[in-house]
Amino acid sequence: MLKLVLVVALMLLVMPQAMAYTIDGNLSDWGITWDELRDGLYPNCNASAWLPNDGVFFIVEDNRDPNYGSASDGYPTGVHIYGRGSDYQKYDEPLLSGGVQPIGKEYYDIEAMYIDEDAKYIYVAIITTAPSTSIGDLALNLDGLSNTGGYGYEYGIVLNTKVPGVSQFDIYWTPNDNNWTKTTFDPAKPGKINFSSNPIKVGTALGNYSVAKDSEGNYIRDIDDGTTRWNYTNYIIELRIDKTDVGMSGKTLGGTPRAVLSKFHIANTGECGNDFTPQFPISEFLSILIPAGILLGSYYYRNRKKR
Repeated sequence: MLKLVLVVALMLLVMPQAMAYTIDGNLSDWGITWDELRDGLYPNCNASAWLPNDGVFFIVEDNRDPNYGSASDGYPTGVHIYGRGSDYQKYDEPLLSGGVQPIGKEYYDIEAMYIDEDAKYIYVAIITTAPSTSIGDLALNLDGLSNTGGYGYEYGIVLNTKVPGVSQFDIYWTPNDNNWTKTTFDPAKPGKINFSSNPIKVGTALGNYSVAKDSEGNYIRDIDDGTTRWNYTNYIIELRIDKTDVGMSGKTLGGTPRAVLSKFHIANTGECGNDFTPQFPISEFLSILIPAGILLGSYYYRNRKKR
């Protein structure tokens, strides 16, 4: 009995637990309903509305960081937090060459990113106001090292649909710096896989890139102030990445929310991506150790009763 309990406890500790995700552009299986998405966006800016299911890593960097206030042109602020499940802290978005992100304003804003995994797949959900013809590609630094892969990113997933002959959601190995284009905001260029450098295709993710609409067909827009200045439609991107395609077979992302989220980067115009500076202080093992502790405690209690 003790051996069985120990084996089950060990499995709970080392195996990532994730629910099954349907890759359909609906975030309800991540724990985010359409009503909550509306409540999280401007003007309500409800931080709790962005919180996903337990165990899901996430970052929200909607609109302008409240640290810097609204610009002279009235560009609004939004929720800036990151964490895991319902545990989160404020995210301080860094300046870019003295400028406040998003440099390209709402058309280039990445509102939020969610990450989860199980033994076989990595799951990614992204909320953005950029259509697929304007967004950058998703760069993956899964080994956590800065000296492997192009600019530290060993793999890239195609999100942008403006490259002839390239299929959306294809996965490429990008071992060299020249496998990536550099991001600039003057002229506006998002960071993308450089196909003229012959990156190597290694697989295709199951993906969905769709307009955010509720069950009644209503568009979910950000900064919906009744004008057309910043009234842009949101898009939902969902991906299911086979771990064998990206060198993660038998491995887990692991670590703190900061460590996990920093492995996934979209460099949109003006480096409007998911960059990290703060450290998340919450112990990651606490929630995982609870089930194992219950099992071991139950065995100890039963064993004492037999004596």
